[in-house]
Amino acid sequence: MKKNKRYIILLVILIIYFVALYFLIGKDYQKEKESTIKLIVGNHTIWELSNRKWYNIRSNSDMKELNWQEYQVYVDNKKLGNYDLWYDDKWYLFDKDRNAINYQGDLLAFSGNFELKLQEFITEEVTDRTYVDQVLTENNLLINQELTVNEVSHIDIDQDGIIENFYTLSNAFPMDSNPEKVFSFVFMEKNGTLSLLYSAIDNNKGTNGCKPMITSVLDADNDKKNELIVTCNQYSIEEPIVMLYQWKENEFKLLISNQ
Repeated sequence: MKKNKRYIILLVILIIYFVALYFLIGKDYQKEKESTIKLIVGNHTIWELSNRKWYNIRSNSDMKELNWQEYQVYVDNKKLGNYDLWYDDKWYLFDKDRNAINYQGDLLAFSGNFELKLQEFITEEVTDRTYVDQVLTENNLLINQELTVNEVSHIDIDQDGIIENFYTLSNAFPMDSNPEKVFSFVFMEKNGTLSLLYSAIDNNKGTNGCKPMITSVLDADNDKKNELIVTCNQYSIEEPIVMLYQWKENEFKLLISNQ
């Protein structure tokens, strides 16, 4: 009888142990699993955030699993609505009755357990070349040359109420010149200090290089911190380079790229 009682006590202890283990670990795992995020940028980039790590989705089988799933859809950073997506040569949108939805512009689609927030920003041509010339000089590049991208975007990346200036700069694919070097830069200016996001310099082969642009500012993982999507468009039918950055500890960290 005493032996059976010991077995019962041991069984109860094991049950309590595994229940406690579930609440300590299992619930956190389930929460992470439920909070898996998918982010689609244009027609060539699919990212997934799972267990706090970003992954590229590239295989045809994985892409097929995304078909007929509902996403929060944005076009040119404006909310279009919630629609099912289906991929062929591009992403197609459908409502709940599977009626096709037409759209024109840059697509951003999001799947997660929260409402995605995008920050509006203004992009314009650079009029004051102080920081542009500084970056060119520091990289031993000519100041007086044809630029095919020379823009600045005004963004409050750290949400402190102060606007930072993001410069996109390139001489890729010029029409009226043939530079020895082809380059692309993306950098931030804050209080006169420059922070580099993206830099590429190569010998000019005519069709190499890319034209960078800031595509979106968003809180992709709901951590109250903004991320930055940077796209660098390559020659002709080549897929663009798409990158996701986060401002952390006074520098930009590349979270993931589609390359």
